Parts: sequence; C-alpha cells; structure tokens
Amino acid sequence: MESEFLISIPGKGLSLEEIAFSYLELIEDDFNITIDEMANYLRCSYDYVQRNIAPYIYHVYINSVANKALFTHCEDSKYVDMFTKRKLFSRSKFQQFLLKESALLVDRQRYYFEELSIASRDKLMGLAEKQEQKTTTKMFETMALQQTSLLYSKTDLMNKVVKEFPVSELPVKLYSLKDLLDGIDDLNLKFRYKVSVYRYLEKQGIPKMKIQSLIRYRREDLENTAVYSLPLVVDKKEVLTSIEKMLGTDV
Repeated sequence: MESEFLISIPGKGLSLEEIAFSYLELIEDDFNITIDEMANYLRCSYDYVQRNIAPYIYHVYINSVANKALFTHCEDSKYVDMFTKRKLFSRSKFQQFLLKESALLVDRQRYYFEELSIASRDKLMGLAEKQEQKTTTKMFETMALQQTSLLYSKTDLMNKVVKEFPVSELPVKLYSLKDLLDGIDDLNLKFRYKVSVYRYLEKQGIPKMKIQSLIRYRREDLENTAVYSLPLVVDKKEVLTSIEKMLGTDV
C-alpha cells in the first residue's frame, strides 16, 4: 500500500533528461534531507527515525530509472551525493513535524549577573575585590541563595513545578545525555560521571526539549551560561529586589 506521504513523479513518455530535471527540481527546492541527516540532528538511531518519523514526512523514491537519469544529466549538481539514496524527504515538512512533536520542559529559572542594576553590579565587584577568595558571580549566587532561604521554606523549594512551552523555532543543534557525558569540546563541557552532568544541568537550569520520547538539550541553552538557577516557585523579581536592598542599591 502506497503511503499518503509519497510524492509520485510520473515518468511514462518522458525522456531520461526530463525525468532527471523533474527529480532535480524537487531536490533543489525541498526534498534534500535523508534519514541519516535526521538521525544525526536528533542524536538518535537510524531505526528510531525510520520507525517514528520518516513514515510521516513527504518523500520521493529514487528508483533505478531516476538514478540513471540523474547521474546522466545532472552529475554536476551539488546534490549529486543524494542521487544514490533510496528515499529523499521534504526538509520543510521534517522541520514542521518536529515543531509539532516537540515541547520545551522548564523546571528552573536562570539568573544572570546582567539582570542586576549597574549600581548593584559595581557594588558586588567592589566587594569581590576586597574578598579575594570570592568571585563576583559567586557572591551573587551566595546572596541569592541566602535571600531565597529567607523568603521561601524548604517545603516550598522542594515543590517541583514543570512548565511546558511550545517550540517555535528549531534549535541550531541538539545534544543527548550521551553527548554531554562524552564531552563537548567547543563548549568546554567535560564530565567524568553521569551525576556530574545532572548536577550541571540542574545548577544551570537547562531546559529539556522533548521530541516524542526523546529528551534533548539545545546548543543555545548550553552556550548561554547562567550564574545559577532556582526552582520556578521562586519569584525572580522578588529575589533580585531583595539582593539590591541588601546591597543598598535599590534606589
């Protein structure tokens, strides 16, 4: 039974050249992603994509006639490496499918030094210079944790709230837990143990991107390093205001 997502290209009565350019037009326009590329992007197995994603993406078959036509008349195309593939999929439909099947899971809010007022930042930098054993960001984190413990009970902080948000734009790159364990050199992320990865993700408040049954992490979130993170139950504005009052810069 033919799939509703199969795009048929009629070849009857057409020359090899006409067949070649019918396929090439589709490839150049949109049908230029393979299962291998999908799996690499999602950091999952070929079989996972073949079972759970590929059947629902519009695609074309490169049969033996199309293969011969493409290699005969389009061998100079930048897509020549794709001519040997059995199936080529619509890149735009793949992207749309992922957005529909994805959600961002957030259970912590991230805090950045730049969120403090200029006066507070200057004050913290001055205090850090006097206490050489502490960095400015470490002082910021310590003060935030102190204020949080004053404003919220341990029970409040243990109340885990997870919010789910739609994904409106596909990430530049995704990473699996295994990728993090293996280390990401260009982000200078290296861990010896799985527990270290979990601690880092929690401290940084890195959101999870859920794609069907897959859990992945976005490169942009890993690049955008926070000073610390706190549970969603904590009112961020309240904590930052408390720090500024403590510093005497809440004018």
